[in-house]
Amino acid sequence: MHKLTFHPINLLLLAISYFIALFFQHNWIDYILLLLLSAINWQVINKSLYWKNLLKFSLLMLPVSCAMLISSYYFAPADGLKIHLNNVSQINISLLLTFRLYIISIISFGYMLHLDKEKTLIELMRRKILSVNIGFAMLSVFNAFNYLTKEFNRIQIAYQMRYQRRYISPQIILPLLVSAARYAHNLSISMHNRGLNQHRSFYAPKINFTILDVIFILINLLALCCICFF
Repeated sequence: MHKLTFHPINLLLLAISYFIALFFQHNWIDYILLLLLSAINWQVINKSLYWKNLLKFSLLMLPVSCAMLISSYYFAPADGLKIHLNNVSQINISLLLTFRLYIISIISFGYMLHLDKEKTLIELMRRKILSVNIGFAMLSVFNAFNYLTKEFNRIQIAYQMRYQRRYISPQIILPLLVSAARYAHNLSISMHNRGLNQHRSFYAPKINFTILDVIFILINLLALCCICFF
């Protein structure tokens, strides 16, 4: 069975479109619809939905949302939003602003989580939208997170093998800092040997937009127009 393959920049274009649509909406239902459409995009393009990570992030955002609700109610009158919402109490406006922040955070994290960062950055560099120095620097940052996560897991496994329990202490930062310094040193040597400091070019396979990509983007734009104007 032939699998659907999409251009790596598709999710980036959709993320920008959905962010623009979010800031023009002042309705609870519209926010939920935008979140559901985003989840469908993640599932279709990435062929998987990291719902566990999204759920964890949603729970972590609850204290921030509560702080946003309290501060917006007591310290921000939100007069600008009252222009669009007539005869609405301050608490309802604060709830709406908090819910907007909550949905924006989840959608932002979701697109970043499901985005193929390596292919997207390479495609942006190949099209000269992003410079090579900045692109490879961003790639190294994303790879550093994966590297430090693996190092953290190795430390936990070694501690469990010795003491039969997990190691939860601020002192774990010290070996992680040593690993980060070692990673940065090896990375700088690798980039220097590849000639990035001499503005050398690199080879990347060309990926063209297909009719499937165009149809998928048009369907999403049509759905956004229906939500924004109806």
